[in-house]
Amino acid sequence: MPIYDIQIETSPLPTRAKNVLKRLGALTLGDTAKLTEGKILKAKWAGRKVLSYIKEWLDSYGLSLADSNLTMPTGFPLLNKFFGIQQLLFDYFGYVEDYVKIPLRDDTDAHWLLLENKHGGGHVWYAPEELTLELFLGKNLDRKDVGTFYGDSIYTQRFLPKWVYRGKDFTMICVDTHSDGNKFLAIFSNAKEVKPETHGAMYQPLIEAALSWDLYGDIGVSVLDQEARKIHPDPTHEAVIGS
Repeated sequence: MPIYDIQIETSPLPTRAKNVLKRLGALTLGDTAKLTEGKILKAKWAGRKVLSYIKEWLDSYGLSLADSNLTMPTGFPLLNKFFGIQQLLFDYFGYVEDYVKIPLRDDTDAHWLLLENKHGGGHVWYAPEELTLELFLGKNLDRKDVGTFYGDSIYTQRFLPKWVYRGKDFTMICVDTHSDGNKFLAIFSNAKEVKPETHGAMYQPLIEAALSWDLYGDIGVSVLDQEARKIHPDPTHEAVIGS
């Protein structure tokens, strides 16, 4: 059964909320999604509490109250719910898609460090554990036996007005992994961000340690390129030898 045909009577809504919807002629989930907040609040026995119950019920299906002329989508209910939830995420961050569709990535368990330049570009480093000098540089700070961490560039996609979207508890960053063309809208937890106010005197050394790994050749020779050449010799050099 399409989710829009779900009956109010079978919903977990309190009896009072069900009665309010019935008085408004709403018998299904789809009927409810066509209502506006104002129309519900004007109904007899309605109030903010009843309104909150109704909004929570709709939200559990990735829906929300809208204009009365809303056209209900058809098709694959799970897909409709997926895109509904995705839109809720975008609304949270104030993100509006424009021309290029970028997939989401969940990095909310990662500890992270963001460095932006004046043009909006920069890098984000992240790891499954606390970011420390030992993680970046090794126990003896000699860049040997380092920990596991990752680094992405900020993807300055030209159709977007900005590339870092900060919310109250989470931040979404457009990132370029430089791996197989993968680019993401990576979501991080603000509680796990490395910042001057949380790390004090260690903040700047951590920035410098992270920058010492010039992963993509932004400062000098790419570390990743150097490592790759150990495995795959320079094709230009091979061509000279073979000529």
